[in-house]
Amino acid sequence: MFGFLKRHRSKKRRSSDRFLSASEMERLLTKERIRCDRYEQYFSLIAVHFNQVPEVTRATQEHSLTRFLSTKLRLIDDFGVLRNGGLGILLPMTDLEGGKVVLGKILNHADQHGLSIEADVFAYHGRLNTSSKDNGANDIDDSYYGHLESHDHLGRLGDAHDEPLEDKIQAFRNHWDLKSAADGCPKNEAENLTSRPRLHAPQSDVIVSDIKTNINRSDSAIQCFDRNSAEILKLCTPSYPIWKRQLDIIGASIGLIGSFPILVIAGVAIKLTSTGPVFFKQSRCGHFGKPFLIYKLRTMSENAEQTKHLLEDLNERDGPAFKIQNDPRVTRVGKFLRATGIDELPQLINVLKGEMAIVGPRPLPVSEDQECSTWQQRRLDTKPGITCLWQISKSRKMTFDEWMRLDLHYLKKRSPIYDASLIMRTIKAVFTGRVGH
Repeated sequence: MFGFLKRHRSKKRRSSDRFLSASEMERLLTKERIRCDRYEQYFSLIAVHFNQVPEVTRATQEHSLTRFLSTKLRLIDDFGVLRNGGLGILLPMTDLEGGKVVLGKILNHADQHGLSIEADVFAYHGRLNTSSKDNGANDIDDSYYGHLESHDHLGRLGDAHDEPLEDKIQAFRNHWDLKSAADGCPKNEAENLTSRPRLHAPQSDVIVSDIKTNINRSDSAIQCFDRNSAEILKLCTPSYPIWKRQLDIIGASIGLIGSFPILVIAGVAIKLTSTGPVFFKQSRCGHFGKPFLIYKLRTMSENAEQTKHLLEDLNERDGPAFKIQNDPRVTRVGKFLRATGIDELPQLINVLKGEMAIVGPRPLPVSEDQECSTWQQRRLDTKPGITCLWQISKSRKMTFDEWMRLDLHYLKKRSPIYDASLIMRTIKAVFTGRVGH
C-alpha cells in the first residue's frame, strides 16, 4: 500500500517537474529557434487549447493530458504554458510529419478520456544563408558550412550528411507507431495532411498545419488549414513589452504635436523647390517580416526609385543595403532635412499605427531584407524603430554585419532606461550632425 502511494507521488512529482511556466517555455522556444537557424535543424511545436465541457472540468483535462505527456514524450521533449494561454509541446529534431504522429496520439488519448481539445501543429526548419561570412556564428569554423548540404525548397529530410538526424527522426516515428496514428484520422483527411502546401519565410521554412477536433462528438471532423508563418515566430520570440507600446504612443503623440509647425514649413519648402509629393512612401519589412508603408518627407527627386539601378555601381555599403554619401538624387532641401533628421518625423505616424517603435532596428526595404541571412533577420523579432544604435553611431562606415549585430545587441538590452538613453543620444546626435544618411 505504502509502496503504491510512494510510486504515485513520484510520478506526480515528475509530471509537475517537467511542466514549464509561460516564461520558461518562451525562453526555451527562443533558444530552440536560434539553434535551428544556426545548425540547420528542425523542431515541431504542438499548441493545445482546452474547450469547456460540462462533464469534465478544465483542470481535470489539463491534469489528464500532462500525465500522459510526462510518460510518453522523449526526454529531450518539453511541454508547458504558451504565451497565448494554451499548452505547448516542443519536439526538437522533429519535422511536420513527426509532429502529426504525436498529435495523433494526443487526439487518441483525448478520445479515450473524454477530453475536448483544439490543437495546432507547427514545424520550423532553420536554414543557413552562407552568403554572409560568418552567419553570426563566430564560434563555428567556416569549414563547417562546407559540409552542410542545403535542402530543396520542399524541405525534405535526408541527405548523406544528415544520417544521424534522420536516424533520430526515424526512431522517433517508430516510437509513436506511425500506422496507429494514421488510423486515428479519416483516410481522406490524413491524405490532406500529408499534401498540404508549405509556407516559406525568406531564409527559413516555417511549415504550418492546423488540426481541430471536438472529441465529444462521434462524427467530429478534422479541419486542416494553413496559417501565416508569423504565427510560430510569435511563439518563439520574447513578447513585445507593454511598457514599450505605451511609451511609443505617448512619445509619438507629443512628437507629432510639437513638430507640426516644422512639418508644415518643410512641406512648403519641398513643394517650392521640386516637383512631386511632399511625402515619400516605401514598403519596408516590419515586425516578423510583415511589410508596411513607411512615411518620410521626400528628400530626393520624384524619379529617384526609377533611376536607382543606374547608381548601383557607386554603392558604398556591403551587403544588401544601398547607401551613397553624395547621392545625386537628393535635392537641396533634402540635404538639410537629412542632416537634421527632420525627414524622419512622419514616421511618428507609423508609430501611432503600431507598425514601428520610437527605438528599434531601422526597417530595410523588402527587397534588401529578403537578401539578409537568417541570423540577421532575427532583428525583426521586435518592431522597427525611428532611431537605433546604428543611427547614432559615431562610425557610420561599419560593415553590414556589424550593423546587424548592433540591432541584435539592442534586443538583448531593451529596457525603459536603455530606450530613454538612446532617445537622448539621438537628440544630441541631431546637433552634432550624426543622424544624416
